[in-house]
Amino acid sequence: MGTYCNTNTCATCIDCAAGTYSTVTGRTSACTNCGAGYYCSATTRTPCPAGSYCGSANCTECTKCAGGTYNKGTANQGCIACEKKYFCAGGIHKELCPMGTYCNATNCASCTPCPAGKYNQSLVSTACLNCGLGYYCTGGTHRAACPSGSVCMGQNCSICSTCTAG
Repeated sequence: MGTYCNTNTCATCIDCAAGTYSTVTGRTSACTNCGAGYYCSATTRTPCPAGSYCGSANCTECTKCAGGTYNKGTANQGCIACEKKYFCAGGIHKELCPMGTYCNATNCASCTPCPAGKYNQSLVSTACLNCGLGYYCTGGTHRAACPSGSVCMGQNCSICSTCTAG
């Protein structure tokens, strides 16, 4: 097992090449290719676990899904791009961007925090919202009305200005 002989009177067996395998003793032809989605040692063929893949027929190990991608199940030949509103750290899960963050593209490995002057109080967001007149936002999920005696005249205030007398 794990070897073959290419003639009927072979004195020395030949080891299976990397990415191929044989579970038969006395094999007279080249070892079998692993196949996409699997990795092989000389005597075993194993499916790539969830969160990894093999895109060719002769893998000796599986490749972990990169950040911004994921897959489920086993014997995967590739990874799936993470959709907008989600992030994928690379592996088997896609996760919703938490409140105060967003992802407006595919393949997000992490979510982007809302900057000062903007906010987001919902899950599954592709953008942060403007604070609006009379409000200030320090970023993330925080949005509050300007306190009495202060004002914000723009849409994206991170602080309120004190009103001047008169």
